[in-house]
Amino acid sequence: MSTNGTEKFEGVVTRLGDKEYIIPSLSTKQARRLWPLIMEINEGVSVQNLPEKYEKILQIIHAAISRNYPEVTVEELDDLVDLSNVRKLQMIVIGQSGLTTAPGPQPVAPNVSVVSTGLTSTVPS
Repeated sequence: MSTNGTEKFEGVVTRLGDKEYIIPSLSTKQARRLWPLIMEINEGVSVQNLPEKYEKILQIIHAAISRNYPEVTVEELDDLVDLSNVRKLQMIVIGQSGLTTAPGPQPVAPNVSVVSTGLTSTVPS
């Protein structure tokens, strides 16, 4: 599972757990199959749907990693990916696949409010 020169595809070297992996781009076949997920992962991100979004992101990351490491299962990857590296891994796959950022608006941290209440009045109440 570690980088040992037998990887078929170039990519970004990333440490997951105690091993290094080379994360390549998605293949065009994978991209076509996963495009609905790629488009959906950044749409309407909220605290309530983050677990569902992470599940979709994990599928995308797994597809890319499986090109060099077909023996890695989604379950194994689920243990290796955590909340501190999931966004980084997502951006590696998206970047390696030729996109500069993920499609759609970028997600915000769960504790950041983006709800507008309208214009702020400067008139004393």
